[in-house]
Amino acid sequence: MKIAVKKLREGAALPTRGSASAAGYDLRACIEESVIITPGATAMVGTGLSIAVPEGYFGAVFARSGLAAKQGVRPANCVGVCDSDYRGEYTVALHNDSTAPCTINPGDRIAQLVVIPSRSNLTRSRSLTRRSAARAASAQQGGRTMKHFLAALLLCAVLLLAGCGTASVRLTYSGTGEEVRPEPAAADGGSVDYAALNQQGYDYQYGVGTAADIEKAVECYAAAAEHGIPEAMTNLGRCYERGEGVAQDYARALELYTRAAAFGEAMAINNIGWLYENGFGVEQSYETAYEYYARAAKAGCELAKENMAYLEENGLVG
Repeated sequence: MKIAVKKLREGAALPTRGSASAAGYDLRACIEESVIITPGATAMVGTGLSIAVPEGYFGAVFARSGLAAKQGVRPANCVGVCDSDYRGEYTVALHNDSTAPCTINPGDRIAQLVVIPSRSNLTRSRSLTRRSAARAASAQQGGRTMKHFLAALLLCAVLLLAGCGTASVRLTYSGTGEEVRPEPAAADGGSVDYAALNQQGYDYQYGVGTAADIEKAVECYAAAAEHGIPEAMTNLGRCYERGEGVAQDYARALELYTRAAAFGEAMAINNIGWLYENGFGVEQSYETAYEYYARAAKAGCELAKENMAYLEENGLVG
């Protein structure tokens, strides 16, 4: 699916994905000068973009994990909903939950856009399932922050329960830090399960069962990758590719993906193709990208098949 994006003014940056497997497109601030958001305040920050989301879909504007976790800045409404018929500028209301001022500079990544199907229908009913008073009372408890979190979580849950699935989206356009290499020890003094450590890194990165902490995630990935876990090499490579928890370094990302690819790690092979398709740290080559996508697809990576189809449909490969 192709989605047209129009720049409304000079200085606007086109949305980009941080990696081949990223669900969201980064939105950047299109402002003439820096904006300081004081604690508890909200600032409207424009992107300078108009996006033609197709009918049957909507644009969901989520917080960037780094901005929210490190500086406590998020969209004021947690998840912004942009209907398919909206053609105005995408503007993000950024709210500062922290106790320190936050500065947003021109070109900063301020949010991420995910295009999601919208296919649910409300129907009139004479009766509804009963809900116990105890459960109703329990649902009303909790602080304001938890309510914000649940609101965002509920949106995702509704989409999953409605069976919307996922959409393969491509936007078309109109108009060096030092790596952390900790050496963890098992709590019982025994050997470390590095595969489990990689999973722990994933939990830290995405806040699964714990507070999101990208620095801890990088530490876990680095240790697991050092001890030969291919999935950890891929995850760490993605952090370097996106500049999450470490300084962005495409060369380091390619090195890690190549190590993982030697083990047959399909997503790593796909991600190498993504680097070549976009010219990230390597000379851009659609043919080379296609070759890597083909290898990844053969290894079972569904995303690689979509990437191959995109190159074919757009006449980028012979």
